Amino acid sequence: YTNLTDLDEEDEQERELDPDKVFKTIKEGREPADFWRVVGGKGQYSKFSVTRDKKANEKLEHPSLYLMQLQRHYLIALPIIEYTSEDLTEGGVYLLDMHVHMFMWIGKRAVPAVVNGTKTLAESVLSDRKGSTFTIINQGEETIEFTSAFLGWHEVRNFADPYAKRAQKLVDMGIVGRVLEK
Repeated sequence: YTNLTDLDEEDEQERELDPDKVFKTIKEGREPADFWRVVGGKGQYSKFSVTRDKKANEKLEHPSLYLMQLQRHYLIALPIIEYTSEDLTEGGVYLLDMHVHMFMWIGKRAVPAVVNGTKTLAESVLSDRKGSTFTIINQGEETIEFTSAFLGWHEVRNFADPYAKRAQKLVDMGIVGRVLEK
């Protein structure tokens, strides 16, 4: 746990740093308390197993996100490049493909026909991938495995109709339904 910034400049110039003294390999599950203190504490994290399939391992590192839509009664998968959690909308259905695992994310206002078609498509694709799993995620119930694929995950915000908010505010103030004097 050597902090390179703590070394005096003279010491650093006088001797080369030995990587074996600076870096220490620790097996997962055997981390000392100091390790967790330095990284900010122990918490939940996603665990996916590495496979012998090079393509599968690449997909784990670079998953693909698809927006699923019906166009003229055909289910279309539109790839989203460089996606973030901001791309997920409450009216959408999305497939997150990590090769060994596929997630179907369903927004609160998703169209049932798109949901059913996407589920059928995902199950068909995964039938060719031995050992792959499929998880359905509803908006607001995201697992750590799902959110780990999004850099800087933020909760998906519900759509708030500004006119409905104003109308409710008028009702709460007692103005709506009351005749105003001139």
